[in-house]
Amino acid sequence: MKARFAVPLLLLVALAGAAAPATAQDARRRAERAYQQGNLSYRSSHFREAVASYEQARATGLVAPELEFNLANARLKSGQLGRAIAGYERARRMGLEDPDVLASLRYARSLTRDPRAPEQESRLDRLLGRFLAGLHPRSLFRVGLILLSAAALLAILRRAGGRSFLAGLAAMALVSGLLFQAVALGRQFFLDTHAGAVVLGAEVPVRSGPGIDFPAPFALHEGARVRTRSTAGPWTEIEYSADVTGWLPTASLEPI
Repeated sequence: MKARFAVPLLLLVALAGAAAPATAQDARRRAERAYQQGNLSYRSSHFREAVASYEQARATGLVAPELEFNLANARLKSGQLGRAIAGYERARRMGLEDPDVLASLRYARSLTRDPRAPEQESRLDRLLGRFLAGLHPRSLFRVGLILLSAAALLAILRRAGGRSFLAGLAAMALVSGLLFQAVALGRQFFLDTHAGAVVLGAEVPVRSGPGIDFPAPFALHEGARVRTRSTAGPWTEIEYSADVTGWLPTASLEPI
């Protein structure tokens, strides 16, 4: 697994502007030091120390998909398969579009015991196919903005005496831009309303109700990805696939 050792400063700590208070500046410096220490430990193959440093950086206020990716790599090297898979999933959800993320996630999934359940997808994903569905909402939104900007430019050129076909191109760019914007909003809403989690325990019984007195018709193993539906005390209702549901201890799950 190839770690990413550079994080843009604007992603580091969302605590300060140009005139940040001293406490925010101190938090930024602590987060930077912890992140860099994690990188040094990872390069030296001290993976448990890297995990501790990355977790300290996150606790101090660092929010960045690169951090989630590096932390997931360190966790995988430390034998924390479930937490590593959750970290890779979070990095993707936060918009880190890097082939290494998907490759690492696929490798980690190959180490799990349970067959991978079909992933939930929105109707927009099914309608538009794998190309658009594989893009993060942020990327779709950016494409939409580019198309809308192109539509405005073409309209200006047409009004300035350009050829008539520019009006048609402007209309096509406008419609396409609005479509990309709508898809971006739809995918973001789908991600926000379909919470997922990863099983952490080596083997966790899935019970038919929220309590140890309920029967456990089957078990899930570390690294299995589930969709969370509701909670009842220390229990979470999960959906492994469309026809496989049950209850797990909330402590046995790592949210994505």
